[in-house]
Amino acid sequence: MTYPLVPPYPTLEPGSNLEVTKTINPLPQEVKVMAKATKAEEQRWAEEQKEPNKRRRIPDRETGEPIRGLYYRWGTQANGKPERIFYATVERNLKTVEEKVGREFTDDVSVSRAEYHRDQLRKGAKSTRREKMIEATEKAQAVAAIEATRKSFDTLWAEYQEWRTSETKGRWTRQKSDEANYKKYLLPVVGSKTPAEVTDADIEQIHGRMSRTKGLKGNKSLAPATRKMILALLVRIAAFGVERKRCPGLTVQVELPEVDNVVTEVLTKDETARLLKVLQAGSFVDKKGVKHEISQDAIDLVYLLVSTGMRRGEVLGIEWKNVDYQAETILIPNPKEKKSKVVHINPIVLAVLESRKDNGSAFVFPCRDWKEKDGHIVDPKRSLNLIKKLADLPADFRCAHGFRHNWATWALTSVDDGGAGIDIYTVSKSLGHKSIKTTERYLTLIDKSKKNASNRMAAIFAPKELPENVVSIK
Repeated sequence: MTYPLVPPYPTLEPGSNLEVTKTINPLPQEVKVMAKATKAEEQRWAEEQKEPNKRRRIPDRETGEPIRGLYYRWGTQANGKPERIFYATVERNLKTVEEKVGREFTDDVSVSRAEYHRDQLRKGAKSTRREKMIEATEKAQAVAAIEATRKSFDTLWAEYQEWRTSETKGRWTRQKSDEANYKKYLLPVVGSKTPAEVTDADIEQIHGRMSRTKGLKGNKSLAPATRKMILALLVRIAAFGVERKRCPGLTVQVELPEVDNVVTEVLTKDETARLLKVLQAGSFVDKKGVKHEISQDAIDLVYLLVSTGMRRGEVLGIEWKNVDYQAETILIPNPKEKKSKVVHINPIVLAVLESRKDNGSAFVFPCRDWKEKDGHIVDPKRSLNLIKKLADLPADFRCAHGFRHNWATWALTSVDDGGAGIDIYTVSKSLGHKSIKTTERYLTLIDKSKKNASNRMAAIFAPKELPENVVSIK
């Protein structure tokens, strides 16, 4: 006879040897039914415990026939006392599957409960442990497959960093600022999202974070140029994923702030003279009277920046194999515009190259550990700032890119006004600008030259003697 775990329950007669105890378990309205062991059973179990790992069938208490699909082995409780471990067998795909039901006391499993468990397995109401494991594995694989095709910004950012570092040969000049901006402003908002999942609300949240940046004097809003840089990074990462067919692109319009980037970084004659004096001296004496040498790398870098208008990264990345003394040119491969350009070697550039010719490296400006890792200097910022301080240049003058602006302004300024008088098309090509509109920003710095040119043209066609009622403008 077996004891059901769901109603109707067996009727208990007075003096019955059955003990019914209600328990709390996952099955609704389930009742634990335990039958007290007879002396014969206790003796048999004592003998069985001598061979605990042996598989034993469970006999029916009334008929004595083994209960189909159930058996047990002997185990030990945490307190050292013996207990039965029940197992059930069911047919799955024409195979007999063994399933552990649980321990008699530790898991509170009786023979009746083991029968009920096997019946649920047989009907398919429950899954075996192996089936659950297979289901979990398949689910995990499905999730992994989805994640493999679902490229979030965090995944794209990791791939972008790897590509960018490789593309620039480890000379990613804005790497630190890009990493900091992504971590602080983009990651908390869109890090777990794909570009297609980004909403207008997310863009607004990014703007909100940029408006509440903690500074030395409390919260402040980022400058428009910095905001533009952060939002441009967001667009750049999304475009990276689209170009490599990793994911769909952004579905929202990201408007970049308008930035007045016309910077008037032009050195006066006195500032230029002070700069030249510092470069020629090559050293300085501090307040204590101690003499210090200025980095020759920084001095040579400034000479090239001032005399060519090249970008800092372009100068530092010059390789000897791209220097052609016969043609008097330097090939600059893969600059910002992703195409090569040619820079002509002038006397200042030639003098710098000659002084550094036998450095043993592939680069004109090798890094300190170039013997172990052949590379070039990335950013001698400290030495450049020292030169700026010694020359007493304006506080807002950028001691690298400012020289490029200074050269462009000098090149476009007329000869009469102390410039080179080069046409804007030639200057644009020398600077490596994609569009001539980029070069036109420097024309705002030479309004005086325009005025002088106009006056010279008027002087050519004006009569030698002006009427009495006309005032001459000088």
